[in-house]
Amino acid sequence: MNITIIGRKCTPREAFKEKAEKKLAKVDKFFSHEADAKITAIVEKSYQTVEITVNSGGMVFRAIYPFLTFSASATRASLPGLE
Repeated sequence: MNITIIGRKCTPREAFKEKAEKKLAKVDKFFSHEADAKITAIVEKSYQTVEITVNSGGMVFRAIYPFLTFSASATRASLPGLE
């Protein structure tokens, strides 16, 4: 799975990137090797949001989770049952 991590109005730290990649590794077995994952970290006034979009075989899987910290957002957005 090809993973792209970008920040909107922020620069994601290395710890966030490692945690997000670790969480996506758990669901990697469900997608083909040419799947593309895009993780977007967004900072707004009073909240932070992580959006995860996976494109695989013409299907799009998307998770959006707003939270107070990015690490908590990455954990929740990856898949709720994988904590």
